Amino acid sequence: MKETVEHILDSVCKIDTPSGAGTGFAVAMHPDEKSQFILTNAHVVSGESSGKILVHGRTRKQRVILQAPFKVLFEDYSRDIAMIMVDNIQLKPLIPPDHCSAEIGGDYYSGGYPLACDFPRIVKGLFSGIDIMDFNSVTNDVMILDGTVHSGQSGSPILDTKGHLQAIVFAKYPCGKQSHATAGIGYAVFLSGIKQMLWLGNELSTKLDFESGPVIDVKLNIEDLASFQAWCTKNAGSPAPLLASNQDMELFLPNKCNGRRVHVPDKYEELIGGVLSAYLKIRPNGGRLYITGKKIFGFNPESNTYRQFSDIKIYGSRS
Repeated sequence: MKETVEHILDSVCKIDTPSGAGTGFAVAMHPDEKSQFILTNAHVVSGESSGKILVHGRTRKQRVILQAPFKVLFEDYSRDIAMIMVDNIQLKPLIPPDHCSAEIGGDYYSGGYPLACDFPRIVKGLFSGIDIMDFNSVTNDVMILDGTVHSGQSGSPILDTKGHLQAIVFAKYPCGKQSHATAGIGYAVFLSGIKQMLWLGNELSTKLDFESGPVIDVKLNIEDLASFQAWCTKNAGSPAPLLASNQDMELFLPNKCNGRRVHVPDKYEELIGGVLSAYLKIRPNGGRLYITGKKIFGFNPESNTYRQFSDIKIYGSRS
């Protein structure tokens, strides 16, 4: 128990943005050993172009020891998960799981910054059940937590009694403005595909070509993108897998376990048609691309570099 609590306290940080505050936690160190990848909720950082990470001491005798800006790398709108990168911080990463599971009736530990407090708080609770909830019209299994959850704890990690990371807090019940300052039953979404997101984050941050041409803005409905991300997670294990396109605007997963490509269903090609159109304007013959929820990147195998082709401008409600 003590080791798990210590690890949580060493991993969490407070995320401040112009519209509010939430919690995040480290999941990996960048290869340069100066930056770290932080996991939080998409609703904590969505639509934000500025913000900062605050790392505090554990007692009032310890003042804020770090304030640093962050960059949003991914937003998975199908599960309300976001990954950000922060420079010059030293948190102890929690290891992303290969497989997520929770035994109903089992204990869990969590830590975060409830009610925008300046010091992290630890919660011990019980996995009380599984529920079904929609994220931008995408249905997910979610974990019900009997421990109290306050405003500000969105993005807090959930660990089992063995210290394994399992889920991330995203909401409490009751929801809405009337419950802003009250505690309620918590909900957490299971974490999967995070290791694949980390791999791509490393690739994009170390092999990005910054002088490779214009960037096109693409408008995309958030529910359409969430639906596509859910399909990618189910079929490729990541909301932002390697995709391939040809000049006929066909989109597919180039490599599956059997070595054969898998065609992306027509309904998803239609949903993200604006993305493909923007990509093919610059690369008419098609190629390999990644859609991160924030941007579109193409991969050049000859130079082993990535180029940003588009910024994704989201519209529609955010659930």
